[in-house]
Amino acid sequence: ITRVFNLNINDKKLNTRIRDISIKLTPSKKNGNYCQSLMDLANLVCKVRNPECEICPIFLLCKSKGKIESKKKIIKIKKKISMAFIVITDDKILIDQSEKNLLQNLYCFPLSLFEDINENFVAKNYVNKTANQWMKENNLKVPYEVVGEVVHKFSHFHLKVLIVKIRLDNTIKLRNFIWLKKKELKKKPISKLMFKIKEKVEC
Repeated sequence: ITRVFNLNINDKKLNTRIRDISIKLTPSKKNGNYCQSLMDLANLVCKVRNPECEICPIFLLCKSKGKIESKKKIIKIKKKISMAFIVITDDKILIDQSEKNLLQNLYCFPLSLFEDINENFVAKNYVNKTANQWMKENNLKVPYEVVGEVVHKFSHFHLKVLIVKIRLDNTIKLRNFIWLKKKELKKKPISKLMFKIKEKVEC
């Protein structure tokens, strides 16, 4: 019925339309034979894949001529958030050679863990909590500033990255991060996400 009447399979009222058409078509007498014929037609001729239109007894009446659209899956893309920490001196910048699956073996700015953005998300709370936690983990007690943001689309989620800039007078040992001269970073492999951040802060 969907094929013959070329119904939109993404229509929310599809089942209602099929039922209405079916009621009109079903004869009042010998309807058992009709229903059996309909099932045989669907199983033997008007098959889901590769319908045999050349032998179909109602081909001339069929509005779709055997074609049917595949139902579109509605995929809800998750939204996540993270922070990139741009820690710089006059000529050097702090870099992490990431071991995260998404950015593995690429040079990148230190990132906080990805967190889901849901209906309870409050941007100000996130900034204070995440930035202060990162600063504490790295024994830093200097001012920081949120200087911008970028959005990057991965295949299964969209990531918003808030860019935090921290300026130091001298390089200091920070966990497993490394210091690179800014001109050296241009020669290192970086991800598209890191390139966006780099362009945003012009470093």
